[in-house]
Amino acid sequence: MLGEPIRSQLHEIGVFLSNDKAARHKELFNPFFTIEPDSVEPTDEELNLLQTLTEEYRTSRFQPAETREKFWGKIANTIHLWKRVDGWRYRRLTWTGQAWSPQAVSSLEVLFETAFR
Repeated sequence: MLGEPIRSQLHEIGVFLSNDKAARHKELFNPFFTIEPDSVEPTDEELNLLQTLTEEYRTSRFQPAETREKFWGKIANTIHLWKRVDGWRYRRLTWTGQAWSPQAVSSLEVLFETAFR
């Protein structure tokens, strides 16, 4: 379960709780990333890496005119993150049928490589 200090850190880097009202879609803009509130807490190293990877994703995939408040993209296909004991899983906003990635991965680097193909 994510404690308040971790929730605040995640919010500062643009990863919103999936059940947070702030993560709701705004007109045509969607948050780039959300995380499940029952996730295992990321380590400090994972938080730092998550900040780097989310920034890299935003700047490589969206022009400044397509973003709002830094963490929202025009018609962005939100990536939902979930850290479990066995590793990280993800899903996309537009996925139907398959709820989460079929296998957990041990690192965020692998998750981002897989999610951004």
